[in-house]
Amino acid sequence: MAEALYLDVVRPLNVSYTDLLAAFNRMDTRVFYLRSFASALSMAMPKDLWSNEQYVEQLERNPLPEDIYSTLDYDTFQSWITVYEMIMRSVGLIGQSRSQSNSYLSKYFRGVEEDGD
Repeated sequence: MAEALYLDVVRPLNVSYTDLLAAFNRMDTRVFYLRSFASALSMAMPKDLWSNEQYVEQLERNPLPEDIYSTLDYDTFQSWITVYEMIMRSVGLIGQSRSQSNSYLSKYFRGVEEDGD
């Protein structure tokens, strides 16, 4: 039996999301934070973020500049955070009970055991 590989996607996702919100709270709306979080989010999804309809639609409406140090206006930056939240909810990363979250994790990441709480 082949050993299952495990890539810790939870920690980078949480750190990157915390960084994103902290930057937003400081009114630091550089593209870097959005792109960084997108990379962390994509790894945690069952399918890549780049093919997600909500992401593609947002990118068409609000294209991100090539320069990662470019800043966006407050409302555009917030719209990206909102879309990321909607995507996380739609794939079950947030907004579910603990047992549902564990079911999601065990489905996509081997070795996660369900709690009886």
